[in-house]
Amino acid sequence: MLHAHGEFNFKVESDILILEGRGPWNVEAISRSPEVESEFQDKLYGNLWGVICIFYGDPILIPEAVDILIKDIVRDRVNGRAATALILEKQESSKISLTHISQILSTAGEPFKQFDHRGEAEKWLRSMIDQ
Repeated sequence: MLHAHGEFNFKVESDILILEGRGPWNVEAISRSPEVESEFQDKLYGNLWGVICIFYGDPILIPEAVDILIKDIVRDRVNGRAATALILEKQESSKISLTHISQILSTAGEPFKQFDHRGEAEKWLRSMIDQ
């Protein structure tokens, strides 16, 4: 079994999932543990909710991890996920990173927008949740 490459931290604030991650990621890193998945599903599923992704490093996924993430996002959307706000911190190749993440979110049918600051991201995400 391979070791996870990259890291993710999840926390729920009201109806927003805050996901902080440092890439690049492989399948082992992108696969949610049952405990993490259960925690946020119990708090969010069944209502409208959104995601703020704050990414550091190179938020690039290997192709197998992309497929898993797209399936996770599609499943989340069926269960109330409204949109994703992206914040790319300390990016040396932000245009490449944004293009890669944008393709994943678009393929999953996820509305999204990129921001420089969390306050702006929360305001936009709140408008998407409250529609």
